[in-house]
Amino acid sequence: MKINLEKERLKLLSSPNVKTYLELLAKSTLPRGYKGSVTKEWLQKHGMSIHELNFHKRQHPYWKRQRTQSSLVRQLERQKQYNFKKEESARMVWNPKKLEKFIELNSKLVDWQLAKKFKTSLPAINHIRRKIKYAHAILEKTKKEIRPKDLIFYIVRSERVLKKELLEANSQLTNISLNGSKRKN
Repeated sequence: MKINLEKERLKLLSSPNVKTYLELLAKSTLPRGYKGSVTKEWLQKHGMSIHELNFHKRQHPYWKRQRTQSSLVRQLERQKQYNFKKEESARMVWNPKKLEKFIELNSKLVDWQLAKKFKTSLPAINHIRRKIKYAHAILEKTKKEIRPKDLIFYIVRSERVLKKELLEANSQLTNISLNGSKRKN
């Protein structure tokens, strides 16, 4: 076995460029930790940084496919693990009282803790967080004070409506700054 490891190691180290190295690395039977140490050796030998190698990895079809597949699997597993919503229950209604509590806990807890607290799923928590982010942005653009009551006023609206309002608030600011910067002759 040791001979095979050494043979694989030498094969990888002999690759002349990044493309060849990535092809050989994809086909290699070396254990994961060993691949890491060989990669470090190869980088030192060729005077490259790990950032350059990662850049080329992102372009390579095999590594691109690996990254996408593994991230999707991880995401689905995480959603299953932290789904505190009861299967038979109907869609949760976010009333103002729940939203106020959510706003209070939002910065203190991570998403899965919020999902457990409110007995819902991660996508539901992230949806409310996005709406809070839009509401914050709208209130900042319109130079209004950010209070939970004001946030709730916006959060009960749909995400599409909030995006539209944010765009309108941005365009109003642009018009104000353009009008304010006109020269008088």
